Amino acid sequence: MVDDAILSKEAYLLYQNAYGFEPDKGNLTSWKGVVRDRSGQAVSITVNIPHNFPNTPPEIYLPKGTSHAIADQNGQIITRTMQRWKNTNHVYQVIREVRQGISSSNFANAITVNARQQDDALNRQIVNLKQQLIDKEVELKMLINSKVENTTLDPRAIAEESLMNVQADLYALEESYDRLELDEVEFFKLYMKLRKRYFMIENSLN
Repeated sequence: MVDDAILSKEAYLLYQNAYGFEPDKGNLTSWKGVVRDRSGQAVSITVNIPHNFPNTPPEIYLPKGTSHAIADQNGQIITRTMQRWKNTNHVYQVIREVRQGISSSNFANAITVNARQQDDALNRQIVNLKQQLIDKEVELKMLINSKVENTTLDPRAIAEESLMNVQADLYALEESYDRLELDEVEFFKLYMKLRKRYFMIENSLN
């Protein structure tokens, strides 16, 4: 079983960074959300968090009968981040990579998501985020009133999070190049830009 504290943290990060995703029937180990391809076609994906997470990556699937270059014949999506998984990675980073991979091309065969269902999921998430904002405002007022010190964010933690996000972008770029969606010149420009940012963040940690 995944530790409740780990699941809570992943849920918080998903609500903040993976809009349109929500737990399936309140189960924090199973999430459903929507991705769009280049044409704007919306398709649902399922994200399962295994019992030995974060030592192993999440599992991501397309609906049955859906095919895409980013997925295998069983509809399972395995990104570079998942192949090179570290226990410091987060689920939302994989979803971000999946979105980038899918948005760069079209589905060969797709089961589209009902627009109302998609809107309902987004509306529920907006309500959740608004409640989180209220909770944070209350928490902030309590901190100010009690004059608690050291409430600033840890710069190193922020830099490490940014580093993982850039790494996910690099993996997504490599996958796009492998699928021949980018020519060598375009790939090289984008790659060098991301690598430069990666080294800048990495140097700030040393």
